[in-house]
Amino acid sequence: MLRGKSFQIVNNDHWQLEMYNSCLAAIVLTPFLFASGEFQGILNTEGDPFSIFGLALLSGFLGFAQNLSVYYMIKNTSSFTSSFIVEMKSTLQSVSSLYLFSTAHTQEGYVGITLCVFGTLLYAWFRYNDMKQSIRSQKHKVLSDNVATASGGDIESGKEN
Repeated sequence: MLRGKSFQIVNNDHWQLEMYNSCLAAIVLTPFLFASGEFQGILNTEGDPFSIFGLALLSGFLGFAQNLSVYYMIKNTSSFTSSFIVEMKSTLQSVSSLYLFSTAHTQEGYVGITLCVFGTLLYAWFRYNDMKQSIRSQKHKVLSDNVATASGGDIESGKEN
């Protein structure tokens, strides 16, 4: 993901960045589709090639939507928060595989999933309380500034005009 000075290459426009990434991925990956024989495999399937193409389009759309969500997540949070979100996403994928595909997990796997969910929820709770406290202190500062301005005083020096 481009950030800082590199993001200026695309005029700080996230849509242009997403289009650039999507087009570049399509161009770079197309030769691999033919070289690996996957294209012939798609054509030789017993199913309708158009339904397979439709699923590929759906997959591409979902991938594009995921790219946008990752971009906004990185833009609006810290890398630390981002790592928690990514870890929780991976854990939810593991839990989903239990139900959708009847994937077997070991006891250690269940303990790991439980610890990850508990740790992520704990981090979210602490972060939420921290943000709530920050908002309260900002509101208090704004109110104090307004009172000082209305009374004609300087809140920093404690002197009145």
